[in-house]
Amino acid sequence: MCRHEEIFAVLEQMQATGTEPDSVTFSILITEARKGKDGLHKVLGVYRCMMERGVRPDVTAFGSLIKAFCDTRHPKEALLAAIEMERLGMPLNVIIYNTLIDAYGKVGELEEMEGLVVEMKERGLEPNKKTFNILIHCYGCHGQYKVAEALMQEIEAAGLKPDVVTFTALIGAYGKQKMSDKAASVFNRMRNAGVTPNAYSYTALINAYSEGHWHEKAAMVFERMRQDGISPSVETYTALLDGYRRAGNIEMVKEVWKTMREENCAGTRVTFVTLVDAFAKQGLLRDARDVIFEFEKLGHKPDLMIYNMLLNAYCRGGNHRKGPEILHEIRSAGLKPDSFSYCTLIYAFLRVRDFTKAYKYHEEMLKKGKSPDPKTYAKLRAILKVSLQRKQVNDQKANAGQTPRQGSLRKIPENAKSFWKRAKRPSRRLLR
Repeated sequence: MCRHEEIFAVLEQMQATGTEPDSVTFSILITEARKGKDGLHKVLGVYRCMMERGVRPDVTAFGSLIKAFCDTRHPKEALLAAIEMERLGMPLNVIIYNTLIDAYGKVGELEEMEGLVVEMKERGLEPNKKTFNILIHCYGCHGQYKVAEALMQEIEAAGLKPDVVTFTALIGAYGKQKMSDKAASVFNRMRNAGVTPNAYSYTALINAYSEGHWHEKAAMVFERMRQDGISPSVETYTALLDGYRRAGNIEMVKEVWKTMREENCAGTRVTFVTLVDAFAKQGLLRDARDVIFEFEKLGHKPDLMIYNMLLNAYCRGGNHRKGPEILHEIRSAGLKPDSFSYCTLIYAFLRVRDFTKAYKYHEEMLKKGKSPDPKTYAKLRAILKVSLQRKQVNDQKANAGQTPRQGSLRKIPENAKSFWKRAKRPSRRLLR
């Protein structure tokens, strides 16, 4: 029996024994329901059951409902639940505001996020350390490292002490902008402030060095992390793999991947994509296929991005005949090729002057409504137009008995004898 069925089984048992569930019961059930897969569906089921039984939800029940909406990236529905909560006479607290601020920040709606912070202050609720940590993380993820740094100063001005989460968020903010020196500076500030870095802090610094193409320094931080007795997480290994991938150091990619398997560290989908991309770009397609096989056993099926990586690797490696096979694999997996898939095939066949297949996939791309962005499509159309004109000219010259020679055209003589008669004789001076 799954957890969802167990939850409703508890309600049926309570009803069978004559015990009516109250708001506390439903609050616990909602909290349990939002855990695991399909949490939102289960939460809504419990909430509907609560409404049908005429039980008034309390603050905890609303908090779980709002959290369920936010965890599934439905911030607008979460905000509606918060409005309903207020309508029933329950004012919003800092925890609810933090949940909403985090949800809007994760979906990139920074104006809504800032509006919630202003509203929170207007209602006399002061942002706490968690609020600042959420804001620093969200601004950092969207490239606004200056705002993140200013928030760090605001934390100290408010009399709050930055913790390891605060410093790690700021390291990540600089790392995303490839400012590895600044990220390292924040890491040192954290140590000087007496805050002990954790696995996430080290991972953020490794990722910063990887983004800045300093894979040697990333490896040094990794070794220092182990010396400090902190076990690398799957995110740490993935950040290290990404650094070696960017540097094109395929041997170290293999070494890290081997270490992960020896330590039974199951990779995530990000690890999956990083490894396939690393092997595919180096033309090691058999290794890329092995990675796909390994991750399929973990339940990570290849998506369109993975197939496009393979398609691009085959076509750029001169194995354009494999292109249609990959396209068939994409369709067999229940996926639909996008404009990148088609453009990769078109360019591959243009490079080998197979204009028939290039035009075939061009027409198919347009028929499926998968046109690329205007700039890319204009470039593609220009190449196709030149290729078509060149082919037509060559066909006309072939029909006229002409063949290209050193950039010019020379009429083929009717027979060899007439050719030698017309050929210019070399100078006697050159024969001496």
